[in-house]
Amino acid sequence: MSIRSIIASPTASGFSGRYVHNDGRPRTRIPLLLTLHQQRFAGSTRSMTDLLIRDHPAGWATLPTPTQLGGCYCHGNWNDEPQSLTEREADPLWHEAVYILHADRIQVLPAHASGTRWDPSYDIPWTTDPARLHL
Repeated sequence: MSIRSIIASPTASGFSGRYVHNDGRPRTRIPLLLTLHQQRFAGSTRSMTDLLIRDHPAGWATLPTPTQLGGCYCHGNWNDEPQSLTEREADPLWHEAVYILHADRIQVLPAHASGTRWDPSYDIPWTTDPARLHL
């Protein structure tokens, strides 16, 4: 079963981002995002959001890793239409979590187990060591 999520940038009203189809559990997604930010993007949240959100407007089947490109829905065989997901479209029944990429941290908005609401959000600083993270 796919664990769907949203990767997003903060906005004045909440967030705006892209759908990610696979592997959206916090225990795997947060270490990946930290590693990407610290290694592939050398601490640049702007470069990271450009690639993950702006440059791939149809979203992702799988996010890139530090060494692999990942699979998006807008290039190659997919060629899907652009889709932006905001706090209005996000659905805790459909999306496991929302990962909002702030300049200094990842804000995680997890879906409640009931799928009827969001649990309280929590923050993970970009400086967190992914190897020492306990989720």
